Amino acid sequence: MYSVTKTFKFDAAHRLFTMPETHKCRNIHGHSYVVRVGIYVEDIKKMKNPNMVVDFGILKKFADDLEVMDHALILHQDDPLIPILKDHVCRLIIMPFGLDTTAENMAVMFANQINYMCINEFKILAGSIQVEVDETVGNTAAYVREIGGV
Repeated sequence: MYSVTKTFKFDAAHRLFTMPETHKCRNIHGHSYVVRVGIYVEDIKKMKNPNMVVDFGILKKFADDLEVMDHALILHQDDPLIPILKDHVCRLIIMPFGLDTTAENMAVMFANQINYMCINEFKILAGSIQVEVDETVGNTAAYVREIGGV
């Protein structure tokens, strides 16, 4: 297997409103997230450029997707704070598909975005993607998926 890995960073606040009321993560709090994206392919000789998996400069486009999350408040779609905050917060991000704002779910969301980029921009049709999301130093969640499909 050949692979490339690129690391990105963003700062954001969130809360896990689905946790019990006594859980400290139910409160709004922030993290300096570190996101590592790995793309793995079996044989680079079958790639458009047979010398690399993907150009790091092109993979950098993913930073544009993360930019919207930088210094934002990320909430679950059913969070009761949304109606209160929607007109008073500079940037409010609602997690898609009913996902909670955990690092695990962010890893899934980012992996799906990278999958779309692999297929449509990088023309990589086979391989796998691993996305790791560090909430804090020492706390990492990861998601691995095959390239392709939905």
